[in-house]
Amino acid sequence: MRASIPYMHLLEDFLTQKHDWAMTGREPDTASGELRYCMEQQENRLKSKGITLDEQYAFREGDIVNCINVPGSSSPFHNHTVYRETLRSREFRRDGKKLRRDVTPLIVYVNVTDRSDAGGDFAVNCPNCGSVTMASKLESGCPYCGTYFKMRDLYPRISSYYCVEQVMDRYKASERLKRVFLTIGISLAAFFFTVYMWEGKEYPLIFRILRALFSGCMLGAIGTLVCYMAYSIFLLSKLFGMAGGSIAMLPGLFARKNLARALEAYDPGFSLEVFEGKMVSRLKTVLFSEDRDSLNLYEGSDDLSMFDDLINADYRGAFKVRSSKVSNGQVTLELEFFMEDFYMDSRLRRRKERLIVNMERRCDAVTDPGYTVSAVVCPNCGSSFDAMHKKECPYCGTRYRMDENDWLITGIRRK
Repeated sequence: MRASIPYMHLLEDFLTQKHDWAMTGREPDTASGELRYCMEQQENRLKSKGITLDEQYAFREGDIVNCINVPGSSSPFHNHTVYRETLRSREFRRDGKKLRRDVTPLIVYVNVTDRSDAGGDFAVNCPNCGSVTMASKLESGCPYCGTYFKMRDLYPRISSYYCVEQVMDRYKASERLKRVFLTIGISLAAFFFTVYMWEGKEYPLIFRILRALFSGCMLGAIGTLVCYMAYSIFLLSKLFGMAGGSIAMLPGLFARKNLARALEAYDPGFSLEVFEGKMVSRLKTVLFSEDRDSLNLYEGSDDLSMFDDLINADYRGAFKVRSSKVSNGQVTLELEFFMEDFYMDSRLRRRKERLIVNMERRCDAVTDPGYTVSAVVCPNCGSSFDAMHKKECPYCGTRYRMDENDWLITGIRRK
């Protein structure tokens, strides 16, 4: 299966490395620099609260898997959305004490960025001196300044991910139901067989056996059918319960295509899947950060102290477009993200909430699938540097404007 679905091995390796990251602190080398930074911010938050979050994912034959090629620009970079069914086991612990454990069937979505010439070498700017050299040279030392680097952003890499919860574990449901209802049927049949054998002592033995067999099988089948109907009603009520909690998300699902069409008019390389994953990762980066003022991807005046106890943020797979406008060469969006978050103060609390996020970008900014905030090029001197938490080029002091190249978050608040 891993060989037949492109990049599926990358998804599975990433989920395995996420578990290793939580247990050992070893960063997942399948993730992009920007995504790793987001994960580092969450890890720092968990450590500050004394929390350990252990996530494990089960990979099974028969799971739904697929890879979707995302239309992009003519640059050497291209994107893919890969997803698969899985069963996630998640446990929160504090000081060795289990706070919460849940096992959830879900679908994991990851966005993969790759290069058309990923097998070959390519030119980069040395992060130390800014000189242009080949990527392979930096691992043995920059030929200009001699600095050694671990090349973490070789391609392909996962740039973002999120999970969508399912109603039930489809993989185990059929086999489990067969066993359960077979056991119920046999037990009921045996019970009624015994009852009819005990009642009819005045009848000949052969008649009692035949009557008990017929009655036991018939009543056992009827009882099994009643149990199955009751279980189906239970599942249906669970489905309606989840649907009821997701009704508010429906307008966002219908508005997604309208947003994509509107932005494609300014940016032919715009991809809704890539945009969605990128903004979720950047939203988490801001929420988990202990020094939000230094982040280059956020310029807002909101009081975000309400998120200082946030330890885990799960995107529920939908956002709603509240407003969009174009003015003075800027595209401005106000989106509502549906989240399920965990907070830790005196106790662990789960909260379903909606976060309203404002963002903007220049109309003439062209989507580059290979763009990452952790390795930008200064428009003045051409040097490469990490703009995730540096707002000015360290070589010439030029202010790096995020909104001239990508989306800048300008506000976050709860609804």
